Amino acid sequence: MAQGICLFLIAILFSSLTACSNTVEWQLEDYTDRVAHVLEQELPDIPTIELPYQSARQNQLPVDVESINLLEFLKLNRCQLGRVVAQQNSALGKVAPPSQVMHFYRDFLIYGPPCIETLKTEDLKLADVIDRAVTQKQFQRMNVWWNAWTGYEEWQALTSIAATPINYKDNTPYLSVSLQVLDFAIQQGRGWRDGQYEYDDKSMEEQLKQLRFSESIGRWLRSAMLLIQALEKTAHVLDQRLKQQPLCVSRNDKSKSDILFNVFRKYYVGEVQPYLSKVHVYGGQISDRLDRLTQMVEPPRSFVSWRKQIDAINHLLQDTSRRHVRLWQVTLSNCDLMPNPQRLKNEEQA
Repeated sequence: MAQGICLFLIAILFSSLTACSNTVEWQLEDYTDRVAHVLEQELPDIPTIELPYQSARQNQLPVDVESINLLEFLKLNRCQLGRVVAQQNSALGKVAPPSQVMHFYRDFLIYGPPCIETLKTEDLKLADVIDRAVTQKQFQRMNVWWNAWTGYEEWQALTSIAATPINYKDNTPYLSVSLQVLDFAIQQGRGWRDGQYEYDDKSMEEQLKQLRFSESIGRWLRSAMLLIQALEKTAHVLDQRLKQQPLCVSRNDKSKSDILFNVFRKYYVGEVQPYLSKVHVYGGQISDRLDRLTQMVEPPRSFVSWRKQIDAINHLLQDTSRRHVRLWQVTLSNCDLMPNPQRLKNEEQA
């Protein structure tokens, strides 16, 4: 009985250690620790990067409401627009999220013009009221589109800095899904800009749901932060060793240089670099989508500020990566270990 309990506890401990070793934090820490150990250097304390918080509600652009009184509403029964106005003026309509507001706008812009033509022969004054409302909604339609995509809970979840990092080795379908959703939003926005108002609201709501569940921009931010810290730590260790005494200055310490090259090949080239590439590529893809989103509206200042912080992190990641690679190049050159395709192939076959 006691032996069985011990085996059970060992199994739990082993599974816990395995789970920890699969995290991005553990993998990157393992890499930096190995480099520091070979070079006999202390790892520096790198300040945590403050990730930019995005308030979706602060993203919302102003939208004025054109009111239609009860008497005027009753006269709309002969138009399909009457149903739209009834929904918008209902208790649920008055607290509708931005995507639902966009659906109201779509229906108003589609059914408004034919209703105006009908009313011109019956109630010219009401026709003029509807005409003003249609004109106002046409003028504000891009703000409504922007609010639907960036001004509510879905965008808040997409950019949440509480999200977990991008998976280290596993497939990451949520990254491609979020890009596809943003492409959908951009294509829809272009249609609205060009006066093409029709779309399927169920399809749009499903796209928004996918955006919420992906959390991909928040995941990217967390990954970028962890990479910047790991690469900066490793670069510092390499730089300190070069300043003190290059590893192979005398060409005698063959064993340490071989260990160092193995760490470089197995842990940087084999693990960190592919992850860095994944994060870097996604950062560029996200920046491209953000550019195209903001081409159709003048975004609020809070969004512009957040976007600048996003770009700054992207640039910092690239700069840190370049410094990290340059110091590896100098270190390996001193040991005559600069990698080339044939060397790496031989190492893999060994």
